[in-house]
Amino acid sequence: MLENYAKCLIQVGLHVKPNQVVVIQAPVEVYPFVQLLSKEAYLTGARDVIVRYSDEILSHDRYLYAKDIDKVPSYVVDFYNQTAQEEACYLFLVGDDSNLMKDVDPKKITNYRKAFRKATAFYRDQLDFMHCQWCIAAVATKAWSKQIYGHEDTHRLWQDIFQVCYIDNQDPVVTWEKRKEQFEKRVSWINQLDIHTLHYSNALGTNLLVELPEQYQFSGGSSTLVDGTSYFANLPTEEIFAAPLKKGIQGKLVASMPLSYQGTLIKDFWFQFKDGKVIDFDAKEGKFEFNGYHFIIVDLPGTYSLSAYSPEELYVRKNLVENTPDIVINVVDGSNLERNMYLTMQLIDMNFPMVIALNMFDELEKSGDKFDYMSLASMLGTPIIPTICRNGQGISKLFETVLEVYNGTNDIASRHIHVNHGDLLEKSINRIRTAISHGATDLGSKYSLRFLAIKLLENDNDVAQIIASERNHEEIVAVAYEEKKRIEAEFHESSESAIVDAKYGFISGALKETYHQQTIKNKQNTFSEKIDGIVTNRFLGYPIFFLILFFIFEGTFKIGQYPMDWIDAFVGKIGEY
Repeated sequence: MLENYAKCLIQVGLHVKPNQVVVIQAPVEVYPFVQLLSKEAYLTGARDVIVRYSDEILSHDRYLYAKDIDKVPSYVVDFYNQTAQEEACYLFLVGDDSNLMKDVDPKKITNYRKAFRKATAFYRDQLDFMHCQWCIAAVATKAWSKQIYGHEDTHRLWQDIFQVCYIDNQDPVVTWEKRKEQFEKRVSWINQLDIHTLHYSNALGTNLLVELPEQYQFSGGSSTLVDGTSYFANLPTEEIFAAPLKKGIQGKLVASMPLSYQGTLIKDFWFQFKDGKVIDFDAKEGKFEFNGYHFIIVDLPGTYSLSAYSPEELYVRKNLVENTPDIVINVVDGSNLERNMYLTMQLIDMNFPMVIALNMFDELEKSGDKFDYMSLASMLGTPIIPTICRNGQGISKLFETVLEVYNGTNDIASRHIHVNHGDLLEKSINRIRTAISHGATDLGSKYSLRFLAIKLLENDNDVAQIIASERNHEEIVAVAYEEKKRIEAEFHESSESAIVDAKYGFISGALKETYHQQTIKNKQNTFSEKIDGIVTNRFLGYPIFFLILFFIFEGTFKIGQYPMDWIDAFVGKIGEY
């Protein structure tokens, strides 16, 4: 079978021309197969066969330790550009461990690839403008087979490669000639459909419109050089494709399969397109390596609290409880601290190990405001790391701190702190907590009992249902009822409002000590802030509001009368005929 596969790659994939130079790039592990390829190329009429072996461990170490990684050696540039000048053909054999580069900074890989493409522009042009054949094909390696099957089994992987490439005991050239004819029929059929727009949808939420340009042409199967030589750039291949209209892509594309990108496995990701550009994207889960640790990042919907008022809040809370995370990274908007801190208080109630990512820190600094985030971190017992996510600033420090908290070596996180709601409320919380702890179930292994007690005082229906399954639920409900009545009598407001007020009181006091806004005299208000200052003025606000209503009323009935008269006159004229 290997001999037939070699024949397929040389005569079908590359379609080597007489007296042509063949360049093979392959993992050193599959050198016996490369020997078969070299022999087949010479028998087919190749003038020379040049093999460039690669070792993924050496490549990994080079990315990890080499200096000036984004500089491409001149001998590498000369090799590719000179062989392209001779119109060589190129066979790329792939079988790498897709997780090997997981501890390498992706920017290093990206920068090198950009530098390589720029330095070998002539080589790329020869391939792109159909002067040189090229083919990418799979080979079986130990690392790749282990990734697929969970253990090393290169024999099984070779058999799977043969199956998807239609390699059997028959002549592969004949087999692929028939497949080429099938592709040509399919391409001809789809081009006759005169399609203007493609609509993609799936059960995951994909709803994507792709507009095709005028005089588009679908292609598929083999490609053809300017001299008429046909070849297959990918083996195996099943694709039929066309270029979309540049600004003609609208909607959402949700991936149905994970993506391995430069050592990171990304799951459940999506892109939002508008006029051909990606305007938003996200992923629910991503895997990567950092400092020898394997991270699984799960992105939950954005929310300002963990109350039971919206599906998003319930979903986030349920996910945190049922899939207990090792660490919670709480992303806080640096330009809106007070509102974001309420969620932080609730996460502290839930007793999750946490690191706060103080995002948009550059905007906070530009405002001229002063924020002693280290002091606030000490108050909360939670590390706070300034970040600027759009350029990656602070991200490495963030994950270094995550590892410190995980390993119990972070001084700030080692101080176990709960938000104090005041003596009266704390007494109620502790009494309900004690009642819950009398139950026979292992509720405390999933939930913070303090969090459950607070939620009962907030009249949380979801938590009430959880408590209903407890052996002593009647005792818990009775204690909670007594404490709510006592709080209402003392504060003259509901227990829920008292808890909220206490939390915001703590937030207000903490920020008063650590966050100092630029004085009004020196601070430059934005245009919207200036408008807000006028329309929300305690004296001018209501007159402005009623004045706006008056203009809307007048505009609707007086100005709107003109087009109504025009329409009546137009209809009347038509009636005369």
